[in-house]
Amino acid sequence: NQVRFTNMVPVGSRVRCRVKLKDAAPKAGGTQVVNEVTMEIEGQER
Repeated sequence: NQVRFTNMVPVGSRVRCRVKLKDAAPKAGGTQVVNEVTMEIEGQER
């Protein structure tokens, strides 16, 4: 798993988050899930 932050988020920014379920597998005591998370900051390029 990997996390990549491409930009800082200024205080007061409007953000939107999209989450996509990529995988779910049984694991001792529960379930391990892998998500793809995309955050967008209004008015900023990627």
